[in-house]
Amino acid sequence: MARLKHQEEEKGNSSNPKKPDKKEKDTSNPKKPDKKVKDSSNPKKPDKKEKVNKDKETSKRNAGTSTLTSVTLVLFILATMMFFMYMTLQRREQNFQTAIDMMRTFSVKYDPTFQTKTDLEVIELSQNLSNRLAYWTEKNRILQEEIDKVTELLEEWVPYKKNFYYFSEEEADWEHSIEECIEKDSELISIIYGEEEAFIDQETARLGYGYWIGLQKNRSAPHGLLWINNEEVRRPNEFQSLCLL
Repeated sequence: MARLKHQEEEKGNSSNPKKPDKKEKDTSNPKKPDKKVKDSSNPKKPDKKEKVNKDKETSKRNAGTSTLTSVTLVLFILATMMFFMYMTLQRREQNFQTAIDMMRTFSVKYDPTFQTKTDLEVIELSQNLSNRLAYWTEKNRILQEEIDKVTELLEEWVPYKKNFYYFSEEEADWEHSIEECIEKDSELISIIYGEEEAFIDQETARLGYGYWIGLQKNRSAPHGLLWINNEEVRRPNEFQSLCLL
C-alpha cells in the first residue's frame, strides 16, 4: 500500500507539474522592451524650432558661399579689365612715340634745327603746320565751290569781264522779269560803262529778241531815270551775275 501510495504520489506529481518560478527567465514568452527604449521603427519627429534653426543655418551657409563666389567673379572681371587697359595704354604710348618720331623726321626736313628740339616743340611745330594746312584746305574748298558755280552758270549764262549775263527766252513784263532775276540770285542789269553796253547790244542783236534792263523812271533822279539799285554809276569789282529778260 505504501508503494502504491508512493506511486500514486509520483503519478499525482507527474499529472500536476510544478509551475516555474516567476523569477526564472521564460524563453518561450520574452519580456516586452521598456517603452523608454528608442524604437528604430518609429523615429521621433524633430521639433519645429529645431528644423527652422537648421534651415536658417543652411541658408546662411548658402548665402555666404554665393557672396564669396560673386566677390571672386567681380575681382576676376576687374583684374581682366585692368589688364586690357594696361595693354591699351601701352599700345597708345608706343603709337604716340612713333608719331613723335615721324613728326620729328618731317620737321628736320623742314628745319634741320628741330633735330635737337624737345618732343613738345616738335608737337607745337606740327600743330602750326596742321593749322596752316587746315586754312588752305578751307580756301581750296571755297575756290572749288566758286568753280562749280561758274561751271554751272556756263550752261545758261554768258560770261563777260567779271560778270555773267542771263538772256531769257521767255516773254515777261518788267515786274515779272525783276522777280525772276531775284529767284536766280541776280538782278536786272544796270549798265555801267560803254563796253558793257556794246556787249549787251551785240548779244541782243545775235539772239534777235528785245530785253528789259534795270532802268526805271524817277522824277527826283537826274534826267528822270534811275537804275533799280538806286545808283547812277556802278563799277563792280567782284563776281556778279546780271540778268536781262
